[in-house]
Amino acid sequence: METKFQELVRKVSVGLKFHHEEKFRYNGWDSVMAVRLIYNNNWKLEKVFKTIVKEILELKVDVNLNVREHIKKLLMYPSYKYPEFDIIQNEKLRIFLSNINITGKFKIHSGKLYLMITLPKTIVDLAQEELTKEGKPNIEQSHITLVNSNEMVQIKNLEKVKNYVDLMPTVNIKFFKVKGTVSPDYPSYKYVYVAAVKSLQLESEIRKFYEFSDLEYKEKNYHFTFWIIYRNPYEILHK
Repeated sequence: METKFQELVRKVSVGLKFHHEEKFRYNGWDSVMAVRLIYNNNWKLEKVFKTIVKEILELKVDVNLNVREHIKKLLMYPSYKYPEFDIIQNEKLRIFLSNINITGKFKIHSGKLYLMITLPKTIVDLAQEELTKEGKPNIEQSHITLVNSNEMVQIKNLEKVKNYVDLMPTVNIKFFKVKGTVSPDYPSYKYVYVAAVKSLQLESEIRKFYEFSDLEYKEKNYHFTFWIIYRNPYEILHK
């Protein structure tokens, strides 16, 4: 059950996403700014919230820093579980995506390890036709998140790891399934469509990265977010 504080942070985040400065729209900073705008010492918060809010208030403003982990702890308390993906049954879109040959380049960006990719622009027309005209392409850079910020912060020698990543080879990947879900820690997203990824080459390089970085390897299912339905800020703020 969402608390009043969580609900208000979620609503103000959506408003800021659309109306605040461009630089605060990404990496969870819209939600950080929402907390800073609405919080005051009169809030009767649960102890866990007080700890999380204290962390958020102490964050140094750096829009290149990804703060989604802080926001996740706040907005997804107490379960921290993401909902299961819906399988989107659309053969035309599935065949289109599975026939694309994608080459990706590894890059550390926003405190995460990404695989940077480029999709053909025709995906926009097809998504509008086959999914919903209400959606829009992912406005952030085309990337697949491989290692999240909560793992990256455990790396002791990040400069050494960055040099390693610069030398990692490009990899080939394939998409094989279209799925959809909501993002409870990303208030401005109402629903997202993703393409599931498979690549033995990618999996091999990720294992090598974990070993080089002295991180514990965790098997994951990777995906690329290609179509997003954004929340209407006027609609959510007046609920």
